[in-house]
Amino acid sequence: MATGQSAEYTNRQSVIKQYLIKGYVINQQIKLDRYNELKDVVRLRRIQYLHF
Repeated sequence: MATGQSAEYTNRQSVIKQYLIKGYVINQQIKLDRYNELKDVVRLRRIQYLHF
């Protein structure tokens, strides 16, 4: 590869790496959000059950 092609390849690899990292972080945040929603539902159900 020529120097310009090598730099372009390196840049593309860096961009792909950042997309993967961001995707992982977003996926983890979605999982955390869903987990917290589930905890809220369980907590509310428990409160409803105890009051009836």
